Amino acid sequence: TALRLEQSSTGFRVRNNTIFSNNGIGIDITADSTGGVVRTNIVAWNRFGGSGSGINNLGAAAFSYNDVYGNTTNGFNFMNSNTTAGAFNYVGAGPGTGDLSPSKNPAFASLNPTATNFAYLTFGSPCVNTGDPTDAVPFGGSNRIDMGAREFGGGAPPAAPPSTPVLRAPASNRITNLSTPLFRWSPA
Repeated sequence: TALRLEQSSTGFRVRNNTIFSNNGIGIDITADSTGGVVRTNIVAWNRFGGSGSGINNLGAAAFSYNDVYGNTTNGFNFMNSNTTAGAFNYVGAGPGTGDLSPSKNPAFASLNPTATNFAYLTFGSPCVNTGDPTDAVPFGGSNRIDMGAREFGGGAPPAAPPSTPVLRAPASNRITNLSTPLFRWSPA
C-alpha cells in the first residue's frame, strides 16, 4: 500500500499526489478514519490481489478533483459497484465532485523512473488544469492547478537538500536565543 490512513485518523488531507504502479492499494482509508479530504491526486495503475487497489475508502473521506485510473485487483472484483473492464478504482465510495469520471489515462511523459521527465504530465493530459479551482496555482503553472504532484510546465522540481544536515552557528558564533535555534542546509 502506498498510503494508508488508519487508527482513527481524523481531519487528514491527502492533496496533490501522484501514486502509480504500486504493488498494493494506492490510498487505503480504514473504517475508523473519518473527516478527511482526498483532493487533486492521480492514483493510477496500482494492483492488488485483495480488497482494492485504487482508493479503498472504508472510512469517511470526501473526494474531489482526482483521476483514479486503470487500477486492478488481479481478477478479484468483489465489493465494488464501480468496476469497468477489470478496473478496480474505488471501493467504499465512487468518484467525487470534479473527479474525472469516467477516469482517464493521465498521459505521463515517461514511466521510466530514471528518465528526467518521469511522471510529468504531457500537453493534452486530462489532468492539466483540472485540479480544484479554489487551490492556488504553483509557480510555472497555467490558469488552474493540475491534478497530481507535478504541475505541467512547472519545470524541474527543486533540488533535494543534502542527506546529512549541517548546523551552522550565526556569524557571531554565539547563540543568543536558545529557544529558537537556526538551522540551515548547506551542500556537503
